Amino acid sequence: MSQKGNTQPKGPWSNRAIIWVLAVVFGVLVYLLEGFFLRDIESIDEPDRAAIQANYGDAALSQKSK
Repeated sequence: MSQKGNTQPKGPWSNRAIIWVLAVVFGVLVYLLEGFFLRDIESIDEPDRAAIQANYGDAALSQKSK
């Protein structure tokens, strides 16, 4: 018979504590990395749509839309 409700943790408490500390450190690093990526994306300037349309767009199509 197996005892499903009465399981004992395996491994010494120091190993379990180290795993919890490493998990928290990993969570903090992921949080900081996410902030770095969001700030980096936010700092990129938007493209100049008028210049792109002037260089690559068809003049006849832009006249029709006005």
